[in-house]
Amino acid sequence: MNEEIIKRKVKGLSRALGIRNLKKPNFVEYIETGPLQGQIKAVFCRICGMAIKTLIRGEEPLDSKEINGKTVVYLPVMLAETSNYAEATLDFDDGSKHIVALCLGCAKGAKASILEEVYAADLMQWEQEERKGGGEVCWTDSLVNRTPTKVSEIRTLNR
Repeated sequence: MNEEIIKRKVKGLSRALGIRNLKKPNFVEYIETGPLQGQIKAVFCRICGMAIKTLIRGEEPLDSKEINGKTVVYLPVMLAETSNYAEATLDFDDGSKHIVALCLGCAKGAKASILEEVYAADLMQWEQEERKGGGEVCWTDSLVNRTPTKVSEIRTLNR
């Protein structure tokens, strides 16, 4: 990584030092992971901490086996959105956009100051995923210099 990219990365991550109001993450604790790499057990609203994605049991058993005289049934599980799940489109001062998952209540009432913290938390998450081998982040000036101004659109599940 060249020196200019490192400078932009440090500038972006320094924004996260100002995070004060979010219940989740503490920086990226809004995603609960399991023991396997890439395994996600739950996703929480970054602002209030409410679960917005959880593991649910599938309908049909995958398999069953006899173990020590008892039948063990293997059931599928999947990560699914709760009824409070919403995707909020953040508008930035440079005209760009970024989509974040929040609970519906927080997406509707989010102020610009909280949106800055949500975006800074995403920058931290990207850096941590990059460090763990999840691929390089394109640390551009526009990525680290933009500031969220409002939520322009909220999408919910059609249930």
